[in-house]
Amino acid sequence: MGVTGEFPRNTNSRNINAVVTPAATTAATTATAPADQPEPTEGAPITKLVSPASPQKKVSIVLPPLLTSDVPVSREEHNDPNGRGSLLHVPVRTIPPWVRDADESDLESIDELPAALVAQHNHAPTTERPLLGGSAEYYLKRRSHHERTSRWLSFARASAYPNERDSWEVADPEWLQANGADYSKEWLEGRGWYKRFQYTFLRNPFIPLGFRITIISFALAALALGATIYRDSSRIITCQRQPVGSRTPYCIGQIGNRNLNFYRDPSGLMAVIVDTIAVVYSFYITYDEYFSKPLGLRPASQKARLILLDTFFIVFQSANLALSFSALTLDEGSCAVGSEPATAYRFHSLCRRQEALSSVLLVSLVAWLFSFSDWSQHLDQCIAGPSTMAPATAPPTTSSTPVPRPRDDLNATWTYLEENVDNVMNKLQDGLDMKTYMGVYTAVHDFCTSHKASTPPTATTGHNPVGPITPHRGAHLLGEELYTLLGEYLSTHLRTVLASSESHVDEALLTFYIREWRRYTDAAKYNNHLFRYLNRHWVKREMDEGKKNVYDVYTLHLVKWRDDFFTAVSEKVMDSVLKLVEKQRNGETIDQLKIKAIVDSFVSLGLDENDSTKSTLDVYRLHFERPFLAATKTYYENESRRFVAENSVVEYMKKAEARLEEEKERVGLYLHIEISKKLQDTCNEALITAHSVLLRDEFQLLLDNERTEDLARMYKLLSRIKDGLDPLRNRFETHVRKAGLAAVEKVAAQGDNFEPKVYVDALLEIHGKYQELVNSAFTGESEFVRSLDNACKEFVNRNQICKASSTKSPELLAKYADSLLKKGAKAADESELEELLVQIMVVFKYIEDKDVFQKFYSRMLAKRLVHSSSVSDDAETSMISKLKEACGYEYTNKLQRMFQDVQISKDLNASYKEFQDKILEDSNEKRTLDSTFQILGTGFWPLSSPTTPFVPPPEISKAVDSFTRFYDQKHNGRKLQWLWQLCKGEVRASYIKNQKIPYTFQVSTYQMAILLLFNEADKYDFADIRDITKLNDDHLEPALGILVKARVLTPSPDDGKPEPGTKYSLNYNFKNKKVKVNLNITVKSEQKVEAEDTHKTIEEDRKLLLQAVIVRIMKGRKKLKHVHLVEEVINQVRSRFPPKVSDIKKNIDALMEKDYIERLDNDELAYIA
Repeated sequence: MGVTGEFPRNTNSRNINAVVTPAATTAATTATAPADQPEPTEGAPITKLVSPASPQKKVSIVLPPLLTSDVPVSREEHNDPNGRGSLLHVPVRTIPPWVRDADESDLESIDELPAALVAQHNHAPTTERPLLGGSAEYYLKRRSHHERTSRWLSFARASAYPNERDSWEVADPEWLQANGADYSKEWLEGRGWYKRFQYTFLRNPFIPLGFRITIISFALAALALGATIYRDSSRIITCQRQPVGSRTPYCIGQIGNRNLNFYRDPSGLMAVIVDTIAVVYSFYITYDEYFSKPLGLRPASQKARLILLDTFFIVFQSANLALSFSALTLDEGSCAVGSEPATAYRFHSLCRRQEALSSVLLVSLVAWLFSFSDWSQHLDQCIAGPSTMAPATAPPTTSSTPVPRPRDDLNATWTYLEENVDNVMNKLQDGLDMKTYMGVYTAVHDFCTSHKASTPPTATTGHNPVGPITPHRGAHLLGEELYTLLGEYLSTHLRTVLASSESHVDEALLTFYIREWRRYTDAAKYNNHLFRYLNRHWVKREMDEGKKNVYDVYTLHLVKWRDDFFTAVSEKVMDSVLKLVEKQRNGETIDQLKIKAIVDSFVSLGLDENDSTKSTLDVYRLHFERPFLAATKTYYENESRRFVAENSVVEYMKKAEARLEEEKERVGLYLHIEISKKLQDTCNEALITAHSVLLRDEFQLLLDNERTEDLARMYKLLSRIKDGLDPLRNRFETHVRKAGLAAVEKVAAQGDNFEPKVYVDALLEIHGKYQELVNSAFTGESEFVRSLDNACKEFVNRNQICKASSTKSPELLAKYADSLLKKGAKAADESELEELLVQIMVVFKYIEDKDVFQKFYSRMLAKRLVHSSSVSDDAETSMISKLKEACGYEYTNKLQRMFQDVQISKDLNASYKEFQDKILEDSNEKRTLDSTFQILGTGFWPLSSPTTPFVPPPEISKAVDSFTRFYDQKHNGRKLQWLWQLCKGEVRASYIKNQKIPYTFQVSTYQMAILLLFNEADKYDFADIRDITKLNDDHLEPALGILVKARVLTPSPDDGKPEPGTKYSLNYNFKNKKVKVNLNITVKSEQKVEAEDTHKTIEEDRKLLLQAVIVRIMKGRKKLKHVHLVEEVINQVRSRFPPKVSDIKKNIDALMEKDYIERLDNDELAYIA
């Protein structure tokens, strides 16, 4: 029975040693240094040596390269007759000018541009291939110098130019005998084997690999032996612990029946632990040595860590070996148990394994020490510099072609250089020996640093504003003449190449171009090395001063190629490329590498005119990209036009899709990545944009036939062009709207008696169908999703069924939800019910009048809670949480409070039962009526007060009075208002004849009051019933009508209407298939009245909401134009329902009458405080 109430984040110091080389003739000669040679420095540490073996020969001293300050030396010091003073003021040689750095090899490969040399692994051979045979004297002489100077010894010892040596360069035999006698001893020559061995040990990459393999192999063997020893010793310990008389057969076979004091040493366990880690580490360090970054390039911390790791394993292996040897000599060990020979018991198998383990560990430790020694010395070489202990090769000789004299003779120098440059350009396949290389380099150096370039201008040449120039300082270097002559030579060479190209066409021209390009660029790299001194000085200075049209030698080659050859043949080459590409597009097989080589050459020719050190893609864009894109567009325009004329639109889409994918792959095969976007746009324009109208016209046909795959293909194509999908979205929206309206019309054709489920299912079917289409064909694209939403919103809110009432959809949806959440629903399990609730929320998303749904849903929820007819509390809670997620807390606040009231009522009923039991116990009475009560807060429950007076029967009145007293005691001052129309109960009918089990009638309170009257009499007149119950006719007639229809009561006369004069009596012959008969049925007329009341409540709530929003806006804005106020109200209320402008104006007028707002001039409204 229902009751309602009120609630509330270095420099290194190095020894300078003289290297003595016997002169080739008895006459003293000197080696002229092609390097920048400053004047001798006073106090230079030079040793004068005299050879005792050749007393008649003067020996030239070649000094090691060392950068010193330039101090002028007088000629008298040079001509010191004793030779000693002159040696104190000799000019010290500098590092050769072709060496970029003191650490690089003098035999660096010249077929590459200057770059760092990277070893393949830490034990890679040097770039010089050593000769393991030869004189040990050469080794010794190299060894006598520091690493940093020894590599230039071959140059310093012999020169190609027969310049006379100065007197300070010649050592007298007497002086050499007195100061350098060790150089003539034969024992020095016998030490060559040691150098070869040391070189092999350090440089052969297989030596450390052999050590590492040995370590791994023996570590595995030690691991196996250690595990076996540990296992067997454990078994012996176990057997030793067993009593002598009760040992197992296995133990008797192992140790017999003796009492032993066996000691298990830790060597086995130690071997297992150490060698397990050692195997893993050895595999890692082997891989690291041969495949990772060379040691010389690693940071110091990493080198130190590797040293510590190797040291760690050596220490533990040593300890393990000591333990293993100790185990062999222990009295209680595996080889002897007991110190006395009579009691000694030897475990032969275990002892042999222990001996084997000791041997294996010894070999492993030795291999580890050798490996560590090799690795440490190699690391020392990486830190201190390249090794100077490599085997000696024969001292290189210089070019047979002498450099012309004098050094500043331009014609003679260029004649020599031109001959060698021409060999590089035309005969590079024959190779370039070191003699030629050094000769050309020295010739360039000599000319650039000639006397003409370093002597200050005289009166005939003009005044030098900078002042005197220190000799050999390189402040004014020559080079422009050589640079100009080299450029002219390249132009002449390229004119010859151009003449040869005229005899080639098409693919043969491409082959010729690629061959000449590769030959030319390879030669350019060599020439860049040969003229490196020019690059590093004259060219660099000119570029630093901002001179235009000055490039390094390699770039000069590219510029000449571009200006003198490429410009003349680029059009023919590009035509040949386009013909080759067209062949491929037509399905023929071509050599794609040719096009790739052409593209790379075009890219290489892009030079920044403002900064010659940078490159651009200007040449590529102008000479390749533009004609390629134009040819592509023409090709596909023609092809698509022919294909569309002969095939269907669907087939054309397949063709276009294949062509677009083909062009995408072409970029990766041989085109430059920079063309990708432009090529895509060009193909899109020719294949899609030109035929977009045709494709769009096909869209509707594909939609009608539900051809998802073809729709997806059309979407992919049209999505590639600007605004290509907009017409499709509009057509899709129209199509979905029509489909939805057609589905609703089928439902409406059933009349007014269709079930809400049929209507909702029709809406969901259309939405699900086209949502799947959007996801599969249109990849869930947001704009197509928006089109689907717009269409669904249209046919959900404005359809055939909604013509009579615009709020019909939310009402039907609420009724469908009620049918699912009420007991007796056909949903099989919770998962099915949850899925159906999710589908309800799909339709709810498109409902515009969400306040209507809220009203109907809350009323139905209230009934389910009051009548305890919910299928489950979890289902109700799930639905409310979904509504809260969709509309916010305010939307579901009252629904949640209703649940709270129900829970409070359950607790209250428990307390009331205790209260009632105590009263009955005190009065020694029995309970005659079981009753429960629900306290419902007026402000949260959408329930109205009774519209008819009612006098409950005495049985009910007694229970009501008892609960009222109990409630008043707990909540003084609260007023209870009884909602009799929501109360229900059960009445047992024991008057039926021939019925063993009495019927139980489930009735409303009104019906119960009528039936209880018949306990006093068998027949009542309509007027008497009305007078006793005080019910008005609108409520009495439906209650009697249900009882009469169910044949519980019989009227007299039989066709008598519920009016005064009609008598009603009990039907003693009542029969029904069910024992429990539900008579509490809502009459359709009551449902209609209830729906009308709900709509009236909705209109009133909307009115209040609009007024509240208007006041809130005006209170915040103070003054506002009428039009702007209407716009803001619509924006704020739209989430609940779509307000009509007329309703907003009415409520504005109502608020003006209530003096909340006032109208000002110019159609402006103001808030009245």
